[in-house]
Amino acid sequence: MIPVQINNVTISYGYKVIFENLNVNFETGCHALIGPNGSGKSTILKALAGINSVQKGSISIFGHSLSDEPVTVKRSLSYMPDTPIVYPFMRGRELLEVVAQAKKVAPGTFVNELLESLQIDVFSETAFSEMSFGTQRKFTLVAALIGDPELILMDEPINGLDKNCKEFFVDYINQHKDSKVFLFASHSEDLCDLLGAEKHDISNFQESTVN
Repeated sequence: MIPVQINNVTISYGYKVIFENLNVNFETGCHALIGPNGSGKSTILKALAGINSVQKGSISIFGHSLSDEPVTVKRSLSYMPDTPIVYPFMRGRELLEVVAQAKKVAPGTFVNELLESLQIDVFSETAFSEMSFGTQRKFTLVAALIGDPELILMDEPINGLDKNCKEFFVDYINQHKDSKVFLFASHSEDLCDLLGAEKHDISNFQESTVN
């Protein structure tokens, strides 16, 4: 079974077609979407996360149809946007609780240890509007790991992260890429090399199937 399948998908915004009859497969491992700004990297991530709807075709994740089984699919994945999508008044702890509830899991010891390791446990009761961008990003990274997701989608994942957090991020992916699917959009060639990521040029997606 191919973990992530995009079959004959068409995505458009209004009258503008972003992708037409797109066919892309992603196997277990680490994958990087590369291409210039506006080429559609974020569009693909949002479509897989169920945030952007598709006008045609189907998306299958671990054998489940995103359109027919959205709840099942979304519990198996996580999405880390390039800018945190949270209410300004929401506190760090509340974000993690909301994500855990949606995944029907408890945050657990792993989350507490991660908050301490990334040195953001002291901001658990702080509103996002009062956090630095880097601290916000750290909380969204922790949130993305709740529930041990099999597919982790990330948009410019190291933006705003300090050296300690970047090292954790790289180590985590390298330790788990044999059993999970990591798909991220990035302009960083260095990050792709550190992760041994398979690079997928967006400009080729209209012309061929990527495995």
